[in-house]
Amino acid sequence: MTSPFQSRLTCNWILRVFGVLLLCLEFSCRPTLKPEIPVGERVCDLPTRKYEEIFLPKEIPLPGVCFFYDLEEGLNYSQSWNVPAFLYFTGHTSSSLPPWVEKEIENKSRVGNYLADEFVIIALYAYDSTPLDKPEMVNGKEVKTLGARNFQIEKQLYHVIAQPWYAIVDYDLRNMTQPRGYNPYAAAFLDFLQEGKRVFDKLHPGEVHSKHL
Repeated sequence: MTSPFQSRLTCNWILRVFGVLLLCLEFSCRPTLKPEIPVGERVCDLPTRKYEEIFLPKEIPLPGVCFFYDLEEGLNYSQSWNVPAFLYFTGHTSSSLPPWVEKEIENKSRVGNYLADEFVIIALYAYDSTPLDKPEMVNGKEVKTLGARNFQIEKQLYHVIAQPWYAIVDYDLRNMTQPRGYNPYAAAFLDFLQEGKRVFDKLHPGEVHSKHL
């Protein structure tokens, strides 16, 4: 059975090859998502998020910032709010965000506020041993754990196995700017975020919601 992730990649390939994005969006090429998460709720206020019981105890609480840990769930939320998704591939040896980014959020700096206010943040842990509900095929491999799935997603999408690895995507997993690895410079990181948001807004000019309204 084709996974939702594979369906997204298949449609993404079809759109690039045939150049009929508008037609596909209007009809059936892009998977029709019916998010169970009500539009208008903040991520932190959601009653549950998949895998939060595993990762929340390991995180340093950040004011007004919460993550998704499942790619499909986060992309559904991204679509329901019409905001870009910030993908962060990481491992258990690091936190959900690099320490300097966490400091930026804690200090309510320009970078921290921009990331927290304008993006759905999806933390994807590689090498995690949490079993999936059932085996899935990703990147031509059968995967049985959350970490193996995230590892293969990163390889398939970006041809890298680096952590940390950042990408800004829309809810069809199209890159809004060039993905990148670790960079400790706030100005460069802010430029990366702003470029991704600018491209997203151009492609998806509908109503934009703020997670903090």
